[in-house]
Amino acid sequence: MEKIIKVLVDDGHEVHLVCKGKEGLPVFEDEGGLKIHRIRSTPIPGLSAVSRLLSAPLPVNPYWYAKALGAFRRGRVERLIVRDLPLALLAGILGKRLHIPVFFDMAENYPAALVAYNKRIYKPFLMGNGWLPRQYEKLSLRYMEHVFVVAEEQVERLANAGLDRNRISVVMNTPDVEYYEDCVRQQRNTPSEPGRLNLLYIGKVDAHRGVALLVRAMPRIGERHPAAILRIVGDGLEKKALEKLATELGVADRIIFHGWVNFDKVPGFISRSTVCFIPHLRSEHTETTVPNKIFDYMAFAKPVVVSDCAPLARIVSETQCGRVFRSGDAEDLAKEVLILLEDPNREAIGANGSKAVVERFHWRRDAAVFLARLKSGRQGVARSV
Repeated sequence: MEKIIKVLVDDGHEVHLVCKGKEGLPVFEDEGGLKIHRIRSTPIPGLSAVSRLLSAPLPVNPYWYAKALGAFRRGRVERLIVRDLPLALLAGILGKRLHIPVFFDMAENYPAALVAYNKRIYKPFLMGNGWLPRQYEKLSLRYMEHVFVVAEEQVERLANAGLDRNRISVVMNTPDVEYYEDCVRQQRNTPSEPGRLNLLYIGKVDAHRGVALLVRAMPRIGERHPAAILRIVGDGLEKKALEKLATELGVADRIIFHGWVNFDKVPGFISRSTVCFIPHLRSEHTETTVPNKIFDYMAFAKPVVVSDCAPLARIVSETQCGRVFRSGDAEDLAKEVLILLEDPNREAIGANGSKAVVERFHWRRDAAVFLARLKSGRQGVARSV
């Protein structure tokens, strides 16, 4: 959302951000082009649970409805942009009340994501394979002027569900080219590790992300390339299990679990890497979304190995920036990694990714699409969100 806010402010619009309040933060801040309205209920003595419920950004929360309505009226808002599904219906109802268009920034296939994440806290609300959130999404979409998605495959999903294609645009979370060019320049003096093959995964360490496949592939990779080291940067529910698996497979000395790191450290890890991974398991969720880390890897001209989730396979195939393996197949993953490591054109393959980012997969292009669609939605100037 930060990138969208910056694009709007830089384009001369006044942005009103309505968000959940936190203890110690003011309920309103004026940062020039950005006005922040934080919704936080007044503590009720002896009823702390009720206070927390009133502050929760739920689609049927009348307290949120009243506070957001007041903020939008005071700001004379002309456009509403809602980020992701939980508040989509509330935004839609507010847009109808205020007679202004609502734009849905759909970062992922939310119903499928809830199923894939498999968290106990919301399992009772899924009703099988996500029936309830799918119905909620279908209802919310009726209120939307336009929907922004991150993958062509998501366009197909929504179109097949009956949404007019003319009301859907692809706006990916692509990198800021200038930022990564600066990062590349800064990393040029990073000490290298002669003879070391750094294999890199960055992201959450959860079951549906397929990180276990990387661990299972290391014995075969290590047989041919003893100097290969797998670095896993991130944390999650599966971390301890993967550390145990690495020990059982005899590759604990070839895998480094770095845990969470500050974002400013990430460019250094990518810069020192040889090959980068996205091993996600295929599911309805991963078949309709694009993890933005692929563009981060590509921006640094690093060849990638990805699973055959449709969006990932499409991008790698179109740009020729790496290899694709069968989802869930550690042997096939190891095979593709070895092919890439032993390819004399490996650096050129990585350069293909960098070229694609400069020419196509960059934020300036996606921001232009976003602004054009926002301004075309009914008469008036887009000045608020």
